[in-house]
Formats: sequence, structure tokens, C-alpha cells
Amino acid sequence: MTDDFPEKADDIPQTAPKAEGSAPIERLANGRFKPGRSGNPAGRPPKRERSFLPRELTRDILSITEELITVNTADGPKQYTAIELTLLKIRKKAMDGHGPSLNRLLKMHAQALNDHFGRHRKEFSSLENMEMHATLQEKPLSSPMMKWINRFRRLTRKT
Repeated sequence: MTDDFPEKADDIPQTAPKAEGSAPIERLANGRFKPGRSGNPAGRPPKRERSFLPRELTRDILSITEELITVNTADGPKQYTAIELTLLKIRKKAMDGHGPSLNRLLKMHAQALNDHFGRHRKEFSSLENMEMHATLQEKPLSSPMMKWINRFRRLTRKT
């Protein structure tokens, strides 16, 4: 044999198709890359790192459920959050007689009331004392006292 020809067909270099702007990649006759060479010199693109920590999961849930969605109603288009639409859907199913939806709605309502009363325990206590004091008095409440009572009522209704 002469030195011009390789001994095996696998040793014959071939050029693989290349991506635009990159150097051609040489392959052996059997289609394999030369030892030490890769078919993807740029490598796989990195994935966005994502770790599902409770804080990130909470953030994702809140961003999805607080997203505004436009709904066409009889009064024209209105915007609701995803959580509002979900609650409206549960309420509709509950009112149509779907037992599990009714049960879930009542449980959510009870939990919301407990949270609300727990958050405003001090204000409710003050409001009850003021109203009790007002009912036990024989004379009508003064204007400043009525303003305080109404202020507490508004405060506890909003949140």
C-alpha cells in the first residue's frame, strides 16, 4: 500500500454540514466525529435555572391568580382577577346545586370570616363596646361618637 491512501475506510475524513458562521466539522467515514471533537461545538443552550422554593412558588401563584382578565358582560367589558373569576365560577356551580362547590364555597367563606375577624379583633371589640354603650344610654349619641362608630364600621368592612 502507498502512503496516499488510508488503511481503513473509517479513517477517511469527511466534512459535516455546518451552522452559519461556524467552521466545518470533520467526521470519519462511518459518520463519527474525530476523537476529541464534538458535533455541537457551541453546546446545548443553557436552560433557565429554576428551583421551586416555597417563596418562588408563592410568587408564581400570586402572579397568576392576580392577573387581570377582560370578560364581556351585559354591562360591557369588565376586568377581573383570575381568583375572582374562579370564585364566581364556584359560586355559580354552588347556586346551580353542585354539592361539592357549595361545600367548598362555604368553607372558604368561613375561613375568610375567621381571618377577617382575627385581623380586626381589636377594632370589633371597640366597635361592640361603643355600640353597647350607645344602646344603654338614654340620650342619643353625640355627633363625634357617631363619627367614631361609623369610622370603625367602614374600617372593618374594607379589609
